[in-house]
Parts: sequence; C-alpha cells; structure tokens
Amino acid sequence: MLNEVIEILREALNLGENIEVTECTSSDSLPEWDSFGQIVLFQKLEQHFDLKFSFDEMISMESVGDICQVIENKQHQNK
Repeated sequence: MLNEVIEILREALNLGENIEVTECTSSDSLPEWDSFGQIVLFQKLEQHFDLKFSFDEMISMESVGDICQVIENKQHQNK
C-alpha cells in the first residue's frame, strides 16, 4: 500500500521523480503539499481505495505513514 500512496501523492502534487518521497514525508517537507494539494490528494486517495475520510481523519494525516495507517484502519473496519 505504501507504494500506491506514494504514487498517488506524486500524481496529486505533480512531484518530479527527483523528489524523494518516503513513509516519513510530511506536508511540512513538501511545499507542494499545501491546502489545495491536500484536497486533490484526498480526492484521489478516496477514489483509488474506494473510501471516504472524515474531517478528523483528514486533519490527522500529516505524513505518508499517517495516510497509510488511516487507510489500513478503514479497510479493516470495512471487513
């Protein structure tokens, strides 16, 4: 799932391949991850994983690792 989230993040924020993105990458470390980028990112994540994020979940996701954790939790809840 980590690789999927990274690819979606790259696409949503129009990141070049020369920008390193890891599980620890956060909104603070990428200028492209601004409020508009956040909206685009969440829309793409919701479409890709067929999920809906609550407001609380959205504000809790500040890094790639946080995003993966929330998605994993939601997928387990839906089983």
